[in-house]
Amino acid sequence: MPVTPDYRTGLEKRIDKLSRSINVLRTDIEEMEVPELKGILGRYAAAFTGFFSYWVAASKEAVKTPHAKKLLGKNLLEEIEGNHPQMLFDFVRSAGVLPEAKDFQDIDKEVRHLNKVFASLSPVKAAIITAVLEATAVDDMKYLAAIAKKLGSKNFTYTTVHGELDLEHTEELLQATESEMRNRHSKLRRGGIDPEKEIKRDIATAVSAVGRLLKKIIKPGSEIGRRG
Repeated sequence: MPVTPDYRTGLEKRIDKLSRSINVLRTDIEEMEVPELKGILGRYAAAFTGFFSYWVAASKEAVKTPHAKKLLGKNLLEEIEGNHPQMLFDFVRSAGVLPEAKDFQDIDKEVRHLNKVFASLSPVKAAIITAVLEATAVDDMKYLAAIAKKLGSKNFTYTTVHGELDLEHTEELLQATESEMRNRHSKLRRGGIDPEKEIKRDIATAVSAVGRLLKKIIKPGSEIGRRG
C-alpha cells in the first residue's frame, strides 16, 4: 500500500517560515508613534472581531472527517462560550482604540480573499487556514499585549486567554488538518490524480492567504492622516 506523505511536517515548515517573515516586519514598539500602534490594534480588531468565529464555523462545515469536525467544534464552542469577539473589542478599547473605517479599508482585500477561500468549502484549505491563524497567534498575542501596554491599557484578558489556549488549539487544529489532508490524499489517489501536487498547492494557497492578512495588519502602508 502506498505511504501517505508527511504533509503535516511540510505545513509546519511553511508556518514557521511565515512566522519568521512576519516577525521581521514587526517594528520595535519603542520606535513607533502612537498612530502606528493604534493602527495595528485597529486593523487586527477589524479583521478578527467580526470574522474569526465565522472562519472557524466555516471550517467546521467544510471539513469531512469526524475527527476534524469534533476538534473544530470544540474550538468554535470555546469561542462562543468565552465571548471572544467581545473580549477582543474590550481589549482594544482599553488601549484607546476603536476600529475605524480606514482600518476596515486597509484589510478589506485580504479579508475578502480569505472569505472567498472559505466560501469554496475546500476541506483542506479551510482547515489549514484555521490552523495557521492559531499557530501564528502565539506571537501575535505577545506583540499585541506589548502594544496595548505601551498605550496604557489595563485589560489583557484577551491576550492572556489566547496566549494560554492557542498552543493547545494549534495542536488540535493541526491534527484536524492532518486528518483532512490524509482523507483528500486517498480520494485523489483513487481518482487517478496526483495527490501530493494538489495538496501541496492547497497548503501554499492557504498559508499565503493568511500571510497576506497578517502582514497587512502590521504594515498597511502610510499612516499619514491617521489617529492621533
